[in-house]
Amino acid sequence: MKRRVLVSLFVLSLGTAQAAEVQLDLGELGAVKVHQRCTPAVRPLLERGVALLHSFFYEEARIAFRAAAAQDPACATAAWGEAMTHYHPLWAPPTPEEAAGGTEAADRAVKLGGKGPVEAGLVDAIHAYWHERLPPGARAGGEGTPSCHGGAPTPGGRAQAFRASLEALHRRFPADVEVTAFYALALLGTAPKEDRTLAQQRRAAELLERAWARHPRHPGVVHYLIHAYDFPEVARRGLKAADAYTSLAPRVPHALHMPSHIYVRLGMWDQNIRANRRSLEAAARWMEARHPGAISFDSFHAYDYLGYGFLQQGRWEEARAAVREVTARREVYPARQFQVVYARAVLPARYALERDAWAEAAKLEVEPLAGWEDFPFADGLVAYARGLGAARTGDALGARAAAAKLEAAAKATPAGPYAYFGKLLAAHRLAVLGWVAHLEGQDAEARRLLTEAAELEDAMGPHPVSPGPLLPARELLGDLLAELGEPAAARAAYELTLTRYPGRLRSLGGAMRAAGDNALRWRYAKRVLTLAGSGEGPVVAEATRLVGR
Repeated sequence: MKRRVLVSLFVLSLGTAQAAEVQLDLGELGAVKVHQRCTPAVRPLLERGVALLHSFFYEEARIAFRAAAAQDPACATAAWGEAMTHYHPLWAPPTPEEAAGGTEAADRAVKLGGKGPVEAGLVDAIHAYWHERLPPGARAGGEGTPSCHGGAPTPGGRAQAFRASLEALHRRFPADVEVTAFYALALLGTAPKEDRTLAQQRRAAELLERAWARHPRHPGVVHYLIHAYDFPEVARRGLKAADAYTSLAPRVPHALHMPSHIYVRLGMWDQNIRANRRSLEAAARWMEARHPGAISFDSFHAYDYLGYGFLQQGRWEEARAAVREVTARREVYPARQFQVVYARAVLPARYALERDAWAEAAKLEVEPLAGWEDFPFADGLVAYARGLGAARTGDALGARAAAAKLEAAAKATPAGPYAYFGKLLAAHRLAVLGWVAHLEGQDAEARRLLTEAAELEDAMGPHPVSPGPLLPARELLGDLLAELGEPAAARAAYELTLTRYPGRLRSLGGAMRAAGDNALRWRYAKRVLTLAGSGEGPVVAEATRLVGR
């Protein structure tokens, strides 16, 4: 039975410290379908937990599931839900603590046993994840290879086991909305990062679109549609879901942030900024209630998207404020998170590079946070900014040193869930060396290196943790071609960048300058002012002079 989840503030008096936690008033959470045969009194808690699970509000979902388990210790769905909260398919791999908690809860769910075929199937899927167990006759697909015949479980192998189990369950129950939603999520979580056909994302979107027509208020269906469409080639198809998701969970920080993934891919900067401001406000309220004095790890992610939007509108002071937030805050909950380290490294680098502040970039220093050493690519992102800054200020020796650090960081970034960033740093290294070659008068080599960097970056596509790369390599190729006196080729490079990353102020400015003194240049200037008419910087000032003239 499907019911709307409306939860008001109440306190549970259930006899244990965990179950006695306050259920915060999170308002509307959407409409879900819970498969369970537990005590009727725990249904609202299970519905709350499943709805929060679909919006990746894992800690709050865990509180709800544990409260349900305290009321009905025989409820398999409560144990299943707790096991699910430790698995984050589109985020980072589980920590040892999460693996221990998830495995224990999944084992408990299996021991209790699902009372119906769908409940039993969902329990089996999360148990298969934590034990990396493929169902009989299943084949792995996408990223990761299960180590089912010995060896420690791996993040990729676990994800494949989860996908294969849900694929089998979906074949049996293709019309069930929860099975469809979790199967689509499993497809997204195992989609190869470099498959530019987006085969698994398109399959997930196809399933979710059909489910959305029947279940318009299901938070997981709408949420996962946004992730399926989080690519420039298909982003416009996700606009309806982006606009709808906020109303389904208007107090959930991640739900408020997620629409910005589509807005960024479409260059809709006002909407992106509004979404992330609302997300940050909701996260601050939640942290004050649960973890006062700290900042949510997910807020770093929102600040990265917010700062990127400000930079594309030439709103440098507001971007600088976002940089201050991610570089000044040290009390983060939970600590040692991938999103935190990424934003901490990338946003200060963006702030320098997007403004062509080359001397500032060459001297960039970012103070590490706890867990920095777990993510070697973070040092590489800082080195990229330093390398470009050095090369663009005539310091070939400094640029080569940065390129060496990029190479070391790429090699230190392990295969598996972070392999994408190792390859990204390889592209960044080529871009830095390309500018070094130009500095040393080897322009054919510079063109070759920057072209190779651009092609490598294009083949990889965007990563969901990031609103966009640190100065797209093809945009840098446009800069080089402009310096070489090839304005038509430079403008083509900028235009191609804009097809992949719409609304980039720096690419529009480059195209404007490469257009020559004619009506085309004036049209580019109008586009710049439409994008950033009240912003700062030389590009906006030049466009203002052109349009005025």
